[in-house]
Amino acid sequence: MSPFPSKFLFFSFFLIFFSRSFSQTKPTLLIFDSSKVCDGYLLWQDKTKCQLMDRKGNVLYNFPGNLCSFFYNKNEIVTHVAGNLTTYNKNLDVIWKVSTYIDHELVVTPQNNILLYAVDYDSINHMLVRFDKIRCFDSTGRELYQWSTLAEHRYLLNFVMNDKNIFRYNIKGSHDPDSVLYKIAPSLTGITRNFADREFFHMNSIQVIPANESEKKDSVFRRGNLLLSFCNYNDSLVSFIAIVDPNSYKILWYYVQNDGKQMHTPGMLPNGNILMYVNSDCRNAVDSSFIDEINPVTKTVVWNYVERLPDVAVRCSHGSCQRLPNGNTLIANINGYIYEVTPQKKIVWQWHTVDAKHLYRAFLYPKEKLQWIVDEQ
Repeated sequence: MSPFPSKFLFFSFFLIFFSRSFSQTKPTLLIFDSSKVCDGYLLWQDKTKCQLMDRKGNVLYNFPGNLCSFFYNKNEIVTHVAGNLTTYNKNLDVIWKVSTYIDHELVVTPQNNILLYAVDYDSINHMLVRFDKIRCFDSTGRELYQWSTLAEHRYLLNFVMNDKNIFRYNIKGSHDPDSVLYKIAPSLTGITRNFADREFFHMNSIQVIPANESEKKDSVFRRGNLLLSFCNYNDSLVSFIAIVDPNSYKILWYYVQNDGKQMHTPGMLPNGNILMYVNSDCRNAVDSSFIDEINPVTKTVVWNYVERLPDVAVRCSHGSCQRLPNGNTLIANINGYIYEVTPQKKIVWQWHTVDAKHLYRAFLYPKEKLQWIVDEQ
């Protein structure tokens, strides 16, 4: 009997398997309603890379590093590469760099200052504790200021200990903040967090509040204040977002999501509301992540979208959301999905990749802001 049929069948099976595997790993544009999507260039980033693409899913630029942003009215790129805050021109020539560890956040303000999260460490009760800190640089790399949760940990602990919405620990023994911190700071055993034993107030987002309608009602929401996200990984402290005075570093306002869930990329909108990505609870396998828009004056939800995408039932970390100029909302989650929904909650654009290493966030830029770099490609 000729071996041809069996070889032919084997070869056919190999082609089918290979083509399916390739299609599953290749980034895919799943939905594109060109009449409903917001135009622009989309920057997405994960733990290993930053990539710029158009709304058709075409890759326009691969940036070095795992965090990336752009200056205002200045044709330069700022990234985090190999432990350095680094700026490049359009040819990727280094302009300047500063040695600093960066975790989670790298943003450029309209004044072309750079805000990022770095870390401090201190030994408390013979345990090495990790503290987040904000570092601010100008566009030449000169450091302007720092704000550390280590330096402010007594103030922060006194603040949360006096509020049962945030602090849910039944204190036994000493009420000294250092003793309390040791008891409530979650253990990092098995978690890579720069070799610390414990972590205090894991912070993941910074926004310099822009002009908005709520500042007309209360100066707490005035432009220039900082909107920060404080995440926690245990049952003693719940996660919350807060508005902080950039001069005194005191908390002026805070918001706790009903179940104390983690929140990412809270942002003040021009209408005075705050939009945020709320993570699912890792302890509840049927729980879903969702996006809330809240009125910060009344602390009530005015718009909500629950994620219902396939194979992304639980997303207890990472994620982002952005309100777009056309009123739609751009959403990204750790499972490699980026999509755009209308105010009526219809998906009009959806893209997916399995190549992302914990997709962290996505942001849509107006074309005119990045035309200087896209035209070079």
